[in-house]
Amino acid sequence: VKEGDRVVFSTVTGENEIDVSITDELTERSFPGIDIGILGFLKYYFNLYRHTARLTSLKPGTTYTYAVGNAEKSWWSRERTFTTSSGRGEKNFTFFHMSDPQSQSAAQYTRGWANTVKTAFGMYPDAKFILAHCARSFAAWTAIENIDKVTDFDNVFFDFSGVCESPQMFTILKKAGIEKCMWGSDWTVSRLAGKCVSIADTFYWIGEKDLARMTGNTAFHSWLVGTENLMAVRQAAQMLELSRTDVEKFFYKNAERIFLGK
Repeated sequence: VKEGDRVVFSTVTGENEIDVSITDELTERSFPGIDIGILGFLKYYFNLYRHTARLTSLKPGTTYTYAVGNAEKSWWSRERTFTTSSGRGEKNFTFFHMSDPQSQSAAQYTRGWANTVKTAFGMYPDAKFILAHCARSFAAWTAIENIDKVTDFDNVFFDFSGVCESPQMFTILKKAGIEKCMWGSDWTVSRLAGKCVSIADTFYWIGEKDLARMTGNTAFHSWLVGTENLMAVRQAAQMLELSRTDVEKFFYKNAERIFLGK
């Protein structure tokens, strides 16, 4: 698809031409090889592509079917659908998405990510913010030492996807309250073998290659990330003595309330 192309999308009511604007932007990012908090040294650089597709001329109350992929290599996702608002009595909503910041150290969290989130809270006080991965607390200390900075905001919520340790979950549940927390699957990472662990001032993902090298006197069977996540949730719930009602809120009722207004 090229800029300005007219593309025919399949709809449940027939075919409908819409305008598609495609952009591909090559960006360069860097991380310091050595970060002492104030200064960073020995930067390494890598390139990322930012792909954007802007759709216009959509019709109200229409369900569209689409797939994402590469036509040259015949790589395509499964078909998915989305339905536009009918415009008849439905509430409009605005949302924005902040992607994974890839922070690795305390300095990167403080200088970059924390400031970005705090600025966004101020710009959009009526929006609902769901901070994924326990507010990206793959390292337990990030939640234990910093979660107080965001728990006082009424529009901030937390999902616990991908995290495999209970201390950060315990901290957020205790300080933010059950009404602000929900479970997330982190699909498709949840299907991988291994887990994420706190180590020094950062974290480490134990993957299949690491598991294959592990030998010792204690026999073990590796679990999927999703299973490790659920075990950590269970431990946090047991330590806080959550009730069945609280657990139901955590796994689905809070999400229904936050996303669907139920």
